[in-house]
Amino acid sequence: MIARVLSIAGTDPSGGAGLHADLKSIAAAGGYGMAAVTSIVSQNTHGVAADILHLDPRVVRDQLDAVATDVKIDAVKLGMLGSVELIEEVSDFLRTVDAVVVLDPVMVASSGDALLGDEARAALVALCEQATVVTPNIPELEILTGSGPITSLTQALEVASHWAVHAGVSVVVKAGHLSGDDAGTYWVDAHGVQARVPARRLHTTNTHGTGCSLSSALATRLVNHSPADALRWATEWVHESIAAGAELKVGTLLDDSPSHGPIDHGRRARMLGIAGHQMPEQPALNCEPLISPAGPGTAAMWSAGEGWLAASMDCEFVRTLADGTLAPEDFTFYLAQDAAYLGEYSLALRTLGERTGDKHWLDCSAEAERECAELHARRLGGRDPVRLSRTNQAYTDFLLARCHADDPLVGMAAVLPCFWLYAELGKRLTPENAGEYADWVSAYRDDSFAEVTGRTLEIVERAWAGAEESVREAATQAFVLACRYEYDFWLQAFQRREP
Repeated sequence: MIARVLSIAGTDPSGGAGLHADLKSIAAAGGYGMAAVTSIVSQNTHGVAADILHLDPRVVRDQLDAVATDVKIDAVKLGMLGSVELIEEVSDFLRTVDAVVVLDPVMVASSGDALLGDEARAALVALCEQATVVTPNIPELEILTGSGPITSLTQALEVASHWAVHAGVSVVVKAGHLSGDDAGTYWVDAHGVQARVPARRLHTTNTHGTGCSLSSALATRLVNHSPADALRWATEWVHESIAAGAELKVGTLLDDSPSHGPIDHGRRARMLGIAGHQMPEQPALNCEPLISPAGPGTAAMWSAGEGWLAASMDCEFVRTLADGTLAPEDFTFYLAQDAAYLGEYSLALRTLGERTGDKHWLDCSAEAERECAELHARRLGGRDPVRLSRTNQAYTDFLLARCHADDPLVGMAAVLPCFWLYAELGKRLTPENAGEYADWVSAYRDDSFAEVTGRTLEIVERAWAGAEESVREAATQAFVLACRYEYDFWLQAFQRREP
């Protein structure tokens, strides 16, 4: 069922927070979004720029009734409610609908601005008792519970659990407002922590509207999923959107003063769109190879696949691997698929060796088999091999077909991106900031692998020199498609999640 979700919130003309973020988040989470405006807020990435205009509660109720008399409401997300009268009106409305209710107690924005007057706080605390779950940030949890300063995650979870008993409502505790690397979320009720979703802190200022976005996505997913599953989806999606936020380049147009830019609500949808497109255009990206081509043939191949190669080297998976913020479960998925890939890749290399009589390919095949076995023993704990993912199956079928049925140069061109791309990453990445992935990044930097890549380029170049033009064209096309498959291989760790 497609969740029909009503946001009751204030505005953000810059698009990063409030009902503008709510509607984007609802759509991203698979729902149909509706919205009733409670307040006109003149805000941007720097904060609230003028007095907030709170609409007459009767005007808000008219909007709510217009929706409720026409649409079955499955979930309600509550945001800015700026007056006692409005809170009472919304409370009355909630008694008329049977829906999931997620209350984001908008009191303090990410920028630090106060968004709720003192006189409305008591009414908002009472309203929390009508919610399914409340999603305060740490300062708002302090206000709601009267706990005083909360300085640790343990304290936050204890405060939330005690308050859940008192208010009869579940609470999502967000560790991101505390110090430390933990930016995960915790579903807490009267019995304590019921679900935890780990997330690493991202060092970015693109956090504007994170509370609105998380609560709206959570409301949408709760319609059809358990609290644990809904919280996991919403948390992982927000984390991914925060990581991509800087690419939006939204904010600080007039000067360089500090600001909190928005998250990228559409990132996952765009990536899934690219992955699902059968004949996508290459990204308009450029990068010069640090491992030089061996001649005009391999130079032509790099130039033809440069957009996909650059996209791989700057994709989210590689960036978060390099800075140590990649989620462990995403890395484990990648490793398992990489081990499965290497088994098939070694067969493709062996086929090239048998067809050409060149020992280089046979040696590389044996090395791929050895690496596959080591991956299982060292990183995967000897667990059973996994089935090839759809992307992995398509990639390896392509490699085996090219190496078995086409001119050897075409097969060489197909397997070349795996050599060249990983060797390039070894020249560009450093293990110092990679955290628990430092050993993996160091493996890319191995000098012997760079030497093997250099010899591979020379062999491909010699084959190019003796090939007819039609074979060269087919080889270039195979190289480009393999570059695209490499890009898809990185992204599949994120695409395994439910859309």
